[in-house]
Amino acid sequence: MRSEHSRLRVHSFGACCDVVAYHRTHYCFRDLGEEGSWGGGVPRVFGIPARVQCAWRVLGVLHATSHHPHEDARQFLRPLTPLAGRAFYACPAWFFIARTFTDAYTRSMINVILLGITSLLTDLSSEMIVPILPFLIQSLGGGGLAIGLAFGVGDAVAALMKVFSGYWADRTKRFKTFVFVGYFFSAFAKFFYPFISSWQSIAVLRPIERLGKGFRDAPRDAIVSESVPPEMRGKAFGVQRAMDSVGALIGSVAVLVLFLIFGLSLQTLFFFAALIGLVAVFPIFFVRVPSNLTLSRKRIGFRELPLKARHFIAIATVFAIANFSNAFFILRAQSLFVDLSFQDSLSLALVLYIFFGIFDAVFSEPAGALSDQLGRRRIILTGYLLFSVVSLGFMVVPYIAHTTVTQFLIMLIFFALYGVFRAFIDASQRAMVADLSDPGQRATALGTFEAATGLAAIPAGLIAGFLWDFSPTLTFAHGFGFSILASALLLVFIRGQK
Repeated sequence: MRSEHSRLRVHSFGACCDVVAYHRTHYCFRDLGEEGSWGGGVPRVFGIPARVQCAWRVLGVLHATSHHPHEDARQFLRPLTPLAGRAFYACPAWFFIARTFTDAYTRSMINVILLGITSLLTDLSSEMIVPILPFLIQSLGGGGLAIGLAFGVGDAVAALMKVFSGYWADRTKRFKTFVFVGYFFSAFAKFFYPFISSWQSIAVLRPIERLGKGFRDAPRDAIVSESVPPEMRGKAFGVQRAMDSVGALIGSVAVLVLFLIFGLSLQTLFFFAALIGLVAVFPIFFVRVPSNLTLSRKRIGFRELPLKARHFIAIATVFAIANFSNAFFILRAQSLFVDLSFQDSLSLALVLYIFFGIFDAVFSEPAGALSDQLGRRRIILTGYLLFSVVSLGFMVVPYIAHTTVTQFLIMLIFFALYGVFRAFIDASQRAMVADLSDPGQRATALGTFEAATGLAAIPAGLIAGFLWDFSPTLTFAHGFGFSILASALLLVFIRGQK
Protein backbone atom coordinates (compact mmCIF):
# COMPACT_ATOMS: atom_id res chain seq x y z
CA MET A 1 0.00 0.00 0.00
CA ARG A 2 1.24 3.46 -0.89
CA SER A 3 2.52 5.33 2.16
CA GLU A 4 1.40 8.83 3.11
CA HIS A 5 4.88 10.21 2.43
CA SER A 6 6.54 8.98 -0.77
CA ARG A 7 10.29 9.57 -0.83
CA LEU A 8 12.78 9.47 -3.62
CA ARG A 9 16.51 9.92 -3.18
CA VAL A 10 17.79 12.06 -6.04
CA HIS A 11 21.50 11.98 -6.92
CA SER A 12 22.34 14.96 -9.13
CA PHE A 13 25.30 17.27 -9.73
CA GLY A 14 27.40 15.49 -7.11
CA ALA A 15 25.09 16.18 -4.17
CA CYS A 16 21.91 14.58 -2.96
CA CYS A 17 18.71 15.56 -1.24
CA ASP A 18 15.40 13.99 -0.30
CA VAL A 19 12.47 14.98 -2.47
CA VAL A 20 9.32 14.38 -0.52
CA ALA A 21 5.75 14.39 -1.81
CA TYR A 22 3.77 15.62 1.15
CA HIS A 23 0.00 15.09 1.31
CA ARG A 24 -0.19 14.67 -2.48
CA THR A 25 0.40 18.29 -3.52
CA HIS A 26 3.05 19.85 -1.25
CA TYR A 27 6.66 19.33 -2.27
CA CYS A 28 9.68 20.54 -0.39
CA PHE A 29 13.35 19.81 0.23
CA ARG A 30 15.26 18.51 3.20
CA ASP A 31 18.98 18.95 3.54
CA LEU A 32 20.44 15.54 4.39
CA GLY A 33 22.87 17.22 6.74
CA GLU A 34 20.18 19.00 8.77
CA GLU A 35 17.29 17.71 10.84
CA GLY A 36 13.76 19.04 10.55
CA SER A 37 14.56 21.48 7.80
CA TRP A 38 10.98 21.76 6.55
CA GLY A 39 9.02 24.84 5.62
CA GLY A 40 7.68 27.03 2.90
CA GLY A 41 11.08 28.00 1.50
CA VAL A 42 13.78 25.88 -0.09
CA PRO A 43 16.92 25.70 2.12
CA ARG A 44 20.40 25.59 0.64
CA VAL A 45 21.63 22.02 0.13
CA PHE A 46 25.34 21.75 0.96
CA GLY A 47 25.78 25.31 -0.32
CA ILE A 48 24.48 24.45 -3.80
CA PRO A 49 23.01 27.52 -5.63
CA ALA A 50 19.26 28.04 -5.76
CA ARG A 51 18.92 27.25 -9.47
CA VAL A 52 20.34 23.75 -8.89
CA GLN A 53 17.93 23.24 -6.00
CA CYS A 54 15.19 24.33 -8.38
CA ALA A 55 16.25 21.67 -10.85
CA TRP A 56 16.22 19.07 -8.06
CA ARG A 57 12.76 20.15 -7.12
CA VAL A 58 11.51 19.79 -10.68
CA LEU A 59 13.01 16.31 -10.96
CA GLY A 60 11.46 15.36 -7.63
CA VAL A 61 8.04 16.57 -8.65
CA LEU A 62 8.18 14.67 -11.92
CA HIS A 63 9.39 11.46 -10.26
CA ALA A 64 7.27 11.60 -7.11
CA THR A 65 5.06 8.55 -6.84
CA SER A 66 2.14 9.89 -4.83
CA HIS A 67 -1.22 10.47 -6.51
CA HIS A 68 -1.65 13.84 -8.19
CA PRO A 69 -4.42 15.36 -10.32
CA HIS A 70 -1.95 15.81 -13.19
CA GLU A 71 -0.48 12.29 -13.14
CA ASP A 72 -0.97 11.90 -16.91
CA ALA A 73 1.10 14.96 -17.68
CA ARG A 74 3.80 13.79 -15.27
CA GLN A 75 3.93 10.42 -17.04
CA PHE A 76 4.39 12.30 -20.33
CA LEU A 77 7.28 14.38 -19.00
CA ARG A 78 9.04 11.71 -16.90
CA PRO A 79 11.24 10.31 -19.71
CA LEU A 80 12.71 13.79 -20.25
CA THR A 81 13.97 14.26 -16.69
CA PRO A 82 17.43 12.58 -16.91
CA LEU A 83 18.46 15.08 -19.59
CA ALA A 84 16.66 17.93 -17.87
CA GLY A 85 18.90 17.78 -14.82
CA ARG A 86 22.06 18.35 -16.86
CA ALA A 87 20.41 21.07 -18.95
CA PHE A 88 19.33 23.07 -15.91
CA TYR A 89 22.83 23.12 -14.49
CA ALA A 90 24.59 23.76 -17.79
CA CYS A 91 22.38 26.64 -18.91
CA PRO A 92 21.56 29.34 -16.31
CA ALA A 93 19.01 30.83 -18.73
CA TRP A 94 16.70 27.94 -17.83
CA PHE A 95 16.54 28.98 -14.17
CA PHE A 96 13.42 31.08 -14.62
CA ILE A 97 11.67 28.25 -16.45
CA ALA A 98 12.80 25.75 -13.80
CA ARG A 99 11.29 27.92 -11.09
CA THR A 100 8.13 28.19 -13.18
CA PHE A 101 7.86 24.40 -13.49
CA THR A 102 8.06 24.15 -9.72
CA ASP A 103 5.23 26.61 -9.30
CA ALA A 104 3.27 24.87 -12.02
CA TYR A 105 2.83 21.68 -10.09
CA THR A 106 2.37 23.25 -6.68
CA ARG A 107 -0.11 25.86 -7.93
CA SER A 108 -1.90 23.99 -10.72
CA MET A 109 -0.35 25.89 -13.66
CA ILE A 110 -0.07 22.78 -15.81
CA ASN A 111 -2.01 24.32 -18.74
CA VAL A 112 0.30 27.34 -18.73
CA ILE A 113 3.39 25.13 -18.85
CA LEU A 114 2.06 22.83 -21.57
CA LEU A 115 0.98 25.73 -23.77
CA GLY A 116 4.28 27.46 -22.94
CA ILE A 117 6.22 24.43 -24.22
CA THR A 118 4.16 24.54 -27.41
CA SER A 119 4.86 28.27 -27.81
CA LEU A 120 8.57 27.76 -27.14
CA LEU A 121 8.92 25.06 -29.80
CA THR A 122 6.77 26.98 -32.29
CA ASP A 123 8.82 30.17 -31.86
CA LEU A 124 12.00 28.11 -32.17
CA SER A 125 10.65 26.73 -35.44
CA SER A 126 9.59 30.14 -36.76
CA GLU A 127 12.84 31.88 -35.88
CA MET A 128 14.77 29.25 -37.83
CA ILE A 129 12.99 30.57 -40.94
CA VAL A 130 12.20 34.28 -40.47
CA PRO A 131 15.77 35.71 -40.34
CA ILE A 132 16.65 33.88 -43.57
CA LEU A 133 13.55 34.84 -45.59
CA PRO A 134 14.58 38.39 -46.60
CA PHE A 135 17.90 37.12 -47.97
CA LEU A 136 16.15 34.26 -49.74
CA ILE A 137 13.68 36.68 -51.35
CA GLN A 138 16.58 38.81 -52.57
CA SER A 139 18.40 35.76 -53.96
CA LEU A 140 15.24 34.81 -55.89
CA GLY A 141 15.07 38.21 -57.57
CA GLY A 142 12.68 39.98 -55.21
CA GLY A 143 13.42 43.54 -54.10
CA GLY A 144 12.36 45.60 -51.13
CA LEU A 145 8.76 45.74 -52.33
CA ALA A 146 8.56 41.93 -52.39
CA ILE A 147 9.95 41.73 -48.85
CA GLY A 148 7.52 44.37 -47.62
CA LEU A 149 4.61 42.58 -49.29
CA ALA A 150 5.44 39.15 -47.84
CA PHE A 151 5.99 40.36 -44.27
CA GLY A 152 3.35 43.13 -44.25
CA VAL A 153 0.50 41.00 -45.56
CA GLY A 154 1.55 38.13 -43.27
CA ASP A 155 1.39 40.33 -40.16
CA ALA A 156 -1.91 41.85 -41.25
CA VAL A 157 -3.53 38.45 -41.79
CA ALA A 158 -2.46 37.26 -38.33
CA ALA A 159 -3.76 40.41 -36.63
CA LEU A 160 -7.14 40.33 -38.38
CA MET A 161 -7.67 36.62 -37.76
CA LYS A 162 -7.26 37.19 -34.00
CA VAL A 163 -10.40 39.33 -34.02
CA PHE A 164 -12.57 36.63 -35.59
CA SER A 165 -11.08 33.45 -34.13
CA GLY A 166 -12.04 34.45 -30.59
CA TYR A 167 -15.65 34.97 -31.67
CA TRP A 168 -15.83 31.62 -33.49
CA ALA A 169 -14.18 29.73 -30.62
CA ASP A 170 -16.59 31.25 -28.12
CA ARG A 171 -19.63 30.31 -30.21
CA THR A 172 -18.54 26.70 -30.74
CA LYS A 173 -16.89 26.27 -27.29
CA ARG A 174 -14.14 24.25 -28.97
CA PHE A 175 -11.22 26.28 -27.62
CA LYS A 176 -8.70 23.45 -27.55
CA THR A 177 -9.56 22.49 -31.14
CA PHE A 178 -8.91 26.04 -32.31
CA VAL A 179 -5.55 26.11 -30.53
CA PHE A 180 -4.54 22.73 -31.97
CA VAL A 181 -5.64 23.58 -35.51
CA GLY A 182 -3.84 26.94 -35.37
CA TYR A 183 -0.51 25.46 -34.31
CA PHE A 184 -0.86 22.46 -36.64
CA PHE A 185 -1.76 24.66 -39.62
CA SER A 186 1.35 26.82 -39.13
CA ALA A 187 3.57 23.73 -38.80
CA PHE A 188 2.04 22.09 -41.89
CA ALA A 189 2.49 25.25 -43.97
CA LYS A 190 6.20 25.34 -43.08
CA PHE A 191 6.73 22.02 -44.86
CA PHE A 192 6.22 23.90 -48.15
CA TYR A 193 9.20 26.22 -47.56
CA PRO A 194 11.79 23.64 -48.78
CA PHE A 195 10.01 23.57 -52.17
CA ILE A 196 9.80 27.30 -52.90
CA SER A 197 11.39 28.40 -56.16
CA SER A 198 10.36 32.07 -56.51
CA TRP A 199 9.82 35.09 -54.30
CA GLN A 200 6.16 35.12 -55.37
CA SER A 201 5.66 31.75 -53.68
CA ILE A 202 7.10 33.18 -50.44
CA ALA A 203 4.75 36.18 -50.71
CA VAL A 204 1.83 33.71 -50.86
CA LEU A 205 3.09 31.12 -48.35
CA ARG A 206 4.06 33.56 -45.59
CA PRO A 207 0.50 34.97 -45.10
CA ILE A 208 -0.96 31.43 -45.28
CA GLU A 209 1.41 30.28 -42.53
CA ARG A 210 0.51 33.30 -40.39
CA LEU A 211 -3.18 32.38 -40.57
CA GLY A 212 -2.43 29.73 -37.97
CA LYS A 213 -1.08 32.31 -35.53
CA GLY A 214 -4.19 34.43 -35.80
CA PHE A 215 -6.40 31.36 -35.47
CA ARG A 216 -4.86 30.12 -32.20
CA ASP A 217 -3.84 33.18 -30.17
CA ALA A 218 -7.18 34.36 -28.74
CA PRO A 219 -8.41 30.88 -27.63
CA ARG A 220 -4.97 30.05 -26.22
CA ASP A 221 -4.83 33.26 -24.19
CA ALA A 222 -8.32 32.55 -22.86
CA ILE A 223 -7.28 29.07 -21.68
CA VAL A 224 -4.18 30.50 -20.00
CA SER A 225 -6.24 33.24 -18.33
CA GLU A 226 -8.87 30.90 -16.90
CA SER A 227 -6.49 28.10 -15.88
CA VAL A 228 -5.13 30.07 -12.91
CA PRO A 229 -6.67 32.19 -10.16
CA PRO A 230 -7.14 35.90 -11.02
CA GLU A 231 -4.23 36.96 -8.83
CA MET A 232 -1.87 34.71 -10.83
CA ARG A 233 -2.88 35.76 -14.36
CA GLY A 234 -0.09 38.27 -14.72
CA LYS A 235 2.44 35.62 -13.80
CA ALA A 236 0.84 33.11 -16.18
CA PHE A 237 1.12 35.45 -19.15
CA GLY A 238 4.64 36.36 -18.05
CA VAL A 239 5.55 32.66 -18.22
CA GLN A 240 4.04 32.44 -21.70
CA ARG A 241 6.01 35.48 -22.88
CA ALA A 242 9.24 34.21 -21.29
CA MET A 243 8.98 30.82 -23.00
CA ASP A 244 8.18 32.52 -26.32
CA SER A 245 11.35 34.58 -25.95
CA VAL A 246 13.51 31.58 -25.04
CA GLY A 247 12.22 29.70 -28.09
CA ALA A 248 12.91 32.67 -30.37
CA LEU A 249 16.47 32.99 -29.06
CA ILE A 250 17.18 29.28 -29.50
CA GLY A 251 15.79 29.42 -33.04
CA SER A 252 18.00 32.37 -33.99
CA VAL A 253 21.08 30.64 -32.59
CA ALA A 254 20.12 27.43 -34.39
CA VAL A 255 20.09 29.28 -37.73
CA LEU A 256 23.55 30.69 -37.06
CA VAL A 257 24.98 27.33 -36.04
CA LEU A 258 23.29 24.96 -38.50
CA PHE A 259 23.22 27.09 -41.65
CA LEU A 260 26.30 29.27 -41.39
CA ILE A 261 28.69 27.13 -39.32
CA PHE A 262 27.73 23.55 -40.21
CA GLY A 263 26.65 24.47 -43.72
CA LEU A 264 23.20 22.85 -43.83
CA SER A 265 21.23 23.68 -46.94
CA LEU A 266 18.18 25.94 -46.71
CA GLN A 267 15.93 23.05 -47.67
CA THR A 268 17.24 20.92 -44.80
CA LEU A 269 17.00 23.81 -42.36
CA PHE A 270 13.39 24.56 -43.35
CA PHE A 271 12.48 20.88 -43.06
CA PHE A 272 13.91 20.67 -39.52
CA ALA A 273 12.04 23.86 -38.59
CA ALA A 274 8.76 22.41 -39.87
CA LEU A 275 9.39 19.16 -38.00
CA ILE A 276 9.96 21.04 -34.73
CA GLY A 277 6.74 22.99 -35.36
CA LEU A 278 4.89 19.69 -35.78
CA VAL A 279 6.32 18.28 -32.53
CA ALA A 280 5.13 21.46 -30.79
CA VAL A 281 1.46 20.45 -31.09
CA PHE A 282 1.76 17.32 -28.91
CA PRO A 283 1.63 19.06 -25.48
CA ILE A 284 -1.79 20.45 -26.50
CA PHE A 285 -3.28 16.95 -26.13
CA PHE A 286 -2.65 17.17 -22.36
CA VAL A 287 -4.28 20.59 -21.92
CA ARG A 288 -7.55 20.55 -19.96
CA VAL A 289 -9.93 23.35 -20.90
CA PRO A 290 -11.62 25.04 -17.89
CA SER A 291 -15.29 24.04 -17.84
CA ASN A 292 -16.72 27.56 -17.61
CA LEU A 293 -14.40 29.19 -20.16
CA THR A 294 -15.83 32.07 -22.20
CA LEU A 295 -14.24 34.74 -24.33
CA SER A 296 -14.98 38.43 -24.62
CA ARG A 297 -16.15 38.56 -28.21
CA LYS A 298 -14.11 41.18 -29.98
CA ARG A 299 -15.93 43.29 -32.53
CA ILE A 300 -14.84 46.13 -34.76
CA GLY A 301 -16.56 49.42 -34.02
CA PHE A 302 -14.96 52.85 -33.90
CA ARG A 303 -17.74 55.36 -33.31
CA GLU A 304 -19.11 53.77 -30.14
CA LEU A 305 -15.77 54.01 -28.30
CA PRO A 306 -14.80 56.87 -25.93
CA LEU A 307 -13.06 59.80 -27.61
CA LYS A 308 -9.65 59.16 -26.03
CA ALA A 309 -9.76 55.50 -27.03
CA ARG A 310 -10.51 56.52 -30.62
CA HIS A 311 -7.69 59.05 -30.56
CA PHE A 312 -5.20 56.52 -29.24
CA ILE A 313 -6.19 53.82 -31.75
CA ALA A 314 -5.68 56.38 -34.55
CA ILE A 315 -2.27 57.35 -33.11
CA ALA A 316 -1.23 53.70 -32.75
CA THR A 317 -2.24 53.13 -36.37
CA VAL A 318 -0.04 56.04 -37.48
CA PHE A 319 2.84 54.50 -35.58
CA ALA A 320 2.10 51.06 -37.05
CA ILE A 321 2.78 52.55 -40.51
CA ALA A 322 6.24 53.50 -39.24
CA ASN A 323 6.86 50.15 -37.53
CA PHE A 324 7.73 48.05 -40.58
CA SER A 325 9.07 44.50 -40.40
CA ASN A 326 12.38 43.79 -38.69
CA ALA A 327 13.44 42.08 -41.95
CA PHE A 328 14.60 45.51 -43.16
CA PHE A 329 16.75 45.97 -40.06
CA ILE A 330 18.44 42.61 -40.67
CA LEU A 331 19.02 43.47 -44.34
CA ARG A 332 20.46 46.87 -43.44
CA ALA A 333 22.91 45.31 -41.00
CA GLN A 334 24.08 42.75 -43.56
CA SER A 335 24.47 45.38 -46.29
CA LEU A 336 26.87 47.42 -44.12
CA PHE A 337 29.55 44.73 -44.05
CA VAL A 338 30.52 45.11 -47.70
CA ASP A 339 34.15 44.15 -47.09
CA LEU A 340 33.15 40.65 -45.97
CA SER A 341 31.87 37.64 -47.86
CA PHE A 342 28.12 37.10 -48.02
CA GLN A 343 28.28 34.27 -45.48
CA ASP A 344 30.36 36.31 -43.02
CA SER A 345 28.16 39.39 -43.36
CA LEU A 346 25.05 37.27 -42.88
CA SER A 347 26.61 35.70 -39.77
CA LEU A 348 27.20 39.14 -38.23
CA ALA A 349 23.65 40.22 -39.11
CA LEU A 350 22.25 37.13 -37.35
CA VAL A 351 24.43 37.79 -34.29
CA LEU A 352 22.91 41.29 -34.14
CA TYR A 353 19.42 39.80 -34.48
CA ILE A 354 20.13 37.45 -31.56
CA PHE A 355 21.30 40.46 -29.55
CA PHE A 356 17.98 42.17 -30.33
CA GLY A 357 16.09 39.10 -29.10
CA ILE A 358 18.02 39.02 -25.83
CA PHE A 359 17.13 42.63 -25.00
CA ASP A 360 13.52 42.10 -26.02
CA ALA A 361 13.28 39.12 -23.65
CA VAL A 362 15.15 40.74 -20.75
CA PHE A 363 13.15 43.98 -20.76
CA SER A 364 9.66 42.56 -21.36
CA GLU A 365 8.80 42.02 -17.69
CA PRO A 366 10.41 45.25 -16.36
CA ALA A 367 8.61 47.24 -19.07
CA GLY A 368 5.26 45.87 -17.91
CA ALA A 369 6.05 46.74 -14.30
CA LEU A 370 7.16 50.24 -15.29
CA SER A 371 3.93 50.83 -17.19
CA ASP A 372 2.02 50.03 -13.99
CA GLN A 373 4.17 52.39 -11.91
CA LEU A 374 4.90 55.27 -14.29
CA GLY A 375 1.84 55.07 -16.53
CA ARG A 376 1.16 53.67 -19.99
CA ARG A 377 1.48 57.00 -21.79
CA ARG A 378 5.04 57.58 -20.64
CA ILE A 379 6.15 54.06 -21.53
CA ILE A 380 4.49 54.19 -24.96
CA LEU A 381 5.97 57.63 -25.65
CA THR A 382 9.39 56.31 -24.63
CA GLY A 383 8.92 53.38 -27.01
CA TYR A 384 7.93 55.63 -29.92
CA LEU A 385 10.93 57.87 -29.32
CA LEU A 386 13.25 54.86 -29.02
CA PHE A 387 12.07 53.69 -32.44
CA SER A 388 12.77 57.13 -33.90
CA VAL A 389 16.29 57.04 -32.42
CA VAL A 390 16.88 53.55 -33.84
CA SER A 391 15.59 54.61 -37.27
CA LEU A 392 17.82 57.67 -37.21
CA GLY A 393 20.79 55.49 -36.25
CA PHE A 394 20.16 53.10 -39.14
CA MET A 395 19.93 56.10 -41.45
CA VAL A 396 23.27 57.66 -40.54
CA VAL A 397 25.50 54.75 -39.49
CA PRO A 398 26.96 54.19 -43.00
CA TYR A 399 28.08 57.83 -43.04
CA ILE A 400 29.63 57.99 -39.56
CA ALA A 401 31.36 54.58 -39.37
CA HIS A 402 33.76 53.41 -42.05
CA THR A 403 35.27 50.22 -40.63
CA THR A 404 33.56 46.87 -40.11
CA VAL A 405 34.38 46.76 -36.40
CA THR A 406 33.01 50.25 -35.75
CA GLN A 407 29.85 49.56 -37.74
CA PHE A 408 29.28 46.29 -35.89
CA LEU A 409 29.70 47.91 -32.46
CA ILE A 410 27.32 50.75 -33.37
CA MET A 411 24.82 48.23 -34.71
CA LEU A 412 25.02 46.32 -31.41
CA ILE A 413 23.83 49.44 -29.61
CA PHE A 414 20.98 50.12 -32.00
CA PHE A 415 19.78 46.51 -32.09
CA ALA A 416 19.77 46.55 -28.28
CA LEU A 417 17.65 49.72 -28.33
CA TYR A 418 15.38 48.09 -30.91
CA GLY A 419 14.86 45.17 -28.51
CA VAL A 420 14.04 47.54 -25.64
CA PHE A 421 11.55 49.35 -27.89
CA ARG A 422 9.77 46.10 -28.72
CA ALA A 423 9.55 45.20 -25.03
CA PHE A 424 8.10 48.62 -24.17
CA ILE A 425 5.45 48.61 -26.91
CA ASP A 426 4.15 45.05 -27.15
CA ALA A 427 1.87 44.91 -24.10
CA SER A 428 1.65 48.60 -23.19
CA GLN A 429 -0.43 49.64 -26.20
CA ARG A 430 -3.09 46.96 -25.57
CA ALA A 431 -3.16 47.89 -21.89
CA MET A 432 -3.61 51.55 -22.85
CA VAL A 433 -6.60 50.67 -25.06
CA ALA A 434 -8.15 48.75 -22.18
CA ASP A 435 -7.51 51.64 -19.76
CA LEU A 436 -9.17 54.18 -22.07
CA SER A 437 -12.28 52.04 -22.67
CA ASP A 438 -15.32 51.32 -20.54
CA PRO A 439 -15.38 47.76 -19.12
CA GLY A 440 -18.29 46.77 -21.35
CA GLN A 441 -16.52 48.07 -24.46
CA ARG A 442 -13.04 46.65 -23.94
CA ALA A 443 -13.51 43.68 -26.26
CA THR A 444 -14.72 46.00 -29.02
CA ALA A 445 -11.87 48.46 -28.36
CA LEU A 446 -9.23 45.72 -28.49
CA GLY A 447 -10.76 44.22 -31.63
CA THR A 448 -10.76 47.62 -33.32
CA PHE A 449 -7.17 48.28 -32.22
CA GLU A 450 -5.93 44.93 -33.54
CA ALA A 451 -7.79 45.35 -36.84
CA ALA A 452 -6.54 48.92 -37.40
CA THR A 453 -2.90 48.28 -36.52
CA GLY A 454 -2.97 44.94 -38.35
CA LEU A 455 -4.21 46.49 -41.57
CA ALA A 456 -1.58 49.22 -41.21
CA ALA A 457 1.11 46.54 -41.51
CA ILE A 458 0.32 46.28 -45.24
CA PRO A 459 1.06 49.92 -46.18
CA ALA A 460 3.95 49.90 -43.69
CA GLY A 461 5.60 47.01 -45.52
CA LEU A 462 4.81 48.28 -49.01
CA ILE A 463 6.04 51.84 -48.30
CA ALA A 464 9.22 50.55 -46.62
CA GLY A 465 9.88 48.15 -49.50
CA PHE A 466 9.18 50.73 -52.19
CA LEU A 467 11.57 53.22 -50.58
CA TRP A 468 14.16 50.47 -50.02
CA ASP A 469 14.38 49.89 -53.77
CA PHE A 470 15.48 53.52 -54.15
CA SER A 471 17.66 53.75 -51.04
CA PRO A 472 17.65 51.95 -47.65
CA THR A 473 18.20 55.35 -46.04
CA LEU A 474 14.75 56.46 -47.26
CA THR A 475 13.11 53.45 -45.57
CA PHE A 476 14.46 54.45 -42.17
CA ALA A 477 13.74 58.12 -42.82
CA HIS A 478 10.11 57.06 -43.29
CA GLY A 479 10.20 55.20 -39.97
CA PHE A 480 11.80 58.17 -38.23
CA GLY A 481 9.28 60.67 -39.58
CA PHE A 482 6.13 58.68 -38.76
CA SER A 483 7.35 57.73 -35.28
CA ILE A 484 8.05 61.40 -34.47
CA LEU A 485 4.57 62.27 -35.79
CA ALA A 486 2.98 59.57 -33.62
CA SER A 487 4.90 60.84 -30.56
CA ALA A 488 3.68 64.40 -31.14
CA LEU A 489 0.08 63.22 -31.59
CA LEU A 490 0.30 61.22 -28.37
CA LEU A 491 1.47 64.29 -26.45
CA VAL A 492 -1.28 66.48 -27.89
CA PHE A 493 -4.35 64.23 -27.87
CA ILE A 494 -3.78 61.89 -24.90
CA ARG A 495 -3.54 64.34 -22.02
CA GLY A 496 -4.42 63.78 -18.41
CA GLN A 497 -3.40 60.14 -18.72
CA LYS A 498 -0.38 58.71 -16.99
